[in-house]
Amino acid sequence: MIATSHAACRIRQRRIHGSVVDLLLEEGAPLPGNPDRLLLTREHARQLFQDGLVEPDLWARAEKDLPLVGVVRDGRIITVFRVTRRVKRTARGRGHSRFGRGRDANSRMEGRE
Repeated sequence: MIATSHAACRIRQRRIHGSVVDLLLEEGAPLPGNPDRLLLTREHARQLFQDGLVEPDLWARAEKDLPLVGVVRDGRIITVFRVTRRVKRTARGRGHSRFGRGRDANSRMEGRE
């Protein structure tokens, strides 16, 4: 699969090994509600290792990078990142303003001048 220049840069910056990205693309599961995102969990990769489908050296590399998400669109890798908190399942935003305040909070702030 072809990686965009952005994805190649991010993979290098985040020090994610290329073989781990390949494993993500082969075995990652699409997130419900957002099929462009592939998720490879530590548990799934461990099961692949125990079943003999992943070599020990690849498991050793992958273990420190997992869980991992890859965004793939039109046959191209857009970006890859480690999951450090819950992954949004949908492509839509949360609907709040940049600073975490809703419209009501901003309108109340205008009256305080």
